[in-house]
Amino acid sequence: MRRFDKNFLRAKKLIEDGAIGTPILIKSVGRGPGLPPEWYADLNKSNGLLAEVNSHDFDSIRWLIGSNFKKVYALADNFKLSQYKEKYPDFYDTAAVILKFENGVLGMVDGCCPATYGYDVRVEILGTEGMLQIGSKFKDAYEEGARHFVNCILTNVI
Repeated sequence: MRRFDKNFLRAKKLIEDGAIGTPILIKSVGRGPGLPPEWYADLNKSNGLLAEVNSHDFDSIRWLIGSNFKKVYALADNFKLSQYKEKYPDFYDTAAVILKFENGVLGMVDGCCPATYGYDVRVEILGTEGMLQIGSKFKDAYEEGARHFVNCILTNVI
């Protein structure tokens, strides 16, 4: 849905227009509020935080940078939900991911759920000539994404 957000669309255009020079580093924070349901802790039913929350971060940074991932390094642990440690020993609620893109750009994704202070989504793109920051609640982007999806079905365009 971030691809439909006006702030992300504006940032994409600025990057493509060279407003910050050549991108060299992108950082994305994706933290969800509230206690996730128990199925989320079972990695046989859920792919965990990196898929359930941070999939949006991975998609949006690939889109913004215009490149696929070449290398991915990740560390994760359960710092906040001790009630799941015994039953789900592989569960993690916090992750740090370091990336290298095929075009040479470096990246980072920082994820946590639950972030008890609230919903937190931010992206920073560092370029050779400047920097962009993006943050949003995405209300309009969800609506625009749904309209786009329905239009694709109605017009048989994928």
